[in-house]
Amino acid sequence: MTIRRVFGSVKHVGVVVALVWTLTALAVATAAQPDQAAPPVQAAPGTPLPQSQWGAYVGVAKCTSCHAPQGEGYLHGPHATAWDPRTPAAAEGCETCHGAGESHVADVGAKGRQRNFLTMSPRDVNEFCLTCHNREEH
Repeated sequence: MTIRRVFGSVKHVGVVVALVWTLTALAVATAAQPDQAAPPVQAAPGTPLPQSQWGAYVGVAKCTSCHAPQGEGYLHGPHATAWDPRTPAAAEGCETCHGAGESHVADVGAKGRQRNFLTMSPRDVNEFCLTCHNREEH
């Protein structure tokens, strides 16, 4: 089997070689500096942030001051029973599942600064919810 038969043309071989070279150089550069922390991300307004930079927890009262209908559902549902250590109310309330809200409050129009289960794939929602909702611990 020839290279031309595998890649289709010499042009494609060049692209593949360049891609392999770039990825190898990136891997070597990254491995050479394992102890250096990444600098903090300075995101422009309206842009997503990595979860590690969502900031501090703001509390259920702050969340429900804007998200009243969702707050009613939360407060009257099983997730708000603070006496049960398995519920979000026993930890950080809304932010137990949705993530810390400080960066969301600072830029409410920005996407990707809180976990939004309506925009996540069903697989990702299940994976996240099953960290608490598993039958072995109930």
